[in-house]
Amino acid sequence: MISAICYLLSEYMESFETQWAIALKKTKVTSKIPLDTKQENVLDQIKYNKARLKEALKSKNKTVAWAIYKALVQSRARLFALKLQQTKNNGTMITEGLAEKEVRAYVKDCKRLARAVNSSLKH
Repeated sequence: MISAICYLLSEYMESFETQWAIALKKTKVTSKIPLDTKQENVLDQIKYNKARLKEALKSKNKTVAWAIYKALVQSRARLFALKLQQTKNNGTMITEGLAEKEVRAYVKDCKRLARAVNSSLKH
């Protein structure tokens, strides 16, 4: 179980930068939409995908569960990028410490979700 989690986390960390870049790019492309609206949309996507994930876990559908996990990670990356954009728009300088704090929270959330999905699929 631990080796499976480690494998998933290592696979996830490799794609972290790619997902982050995609989230930042999407944030820039949709810059005409108000930031609050974007955040609400992402939070709605997260809520919807969490409900879908619960159903996939109940039915023990591994393929669907991990696909939804990836969608949740991407949504969380978008939310992370939007938080940084909001901080920047508020006139606050994005320091290395602030960015590191947000990255740690992002990684912690994603690890926690990976553990939960993996654990639920094993039982």
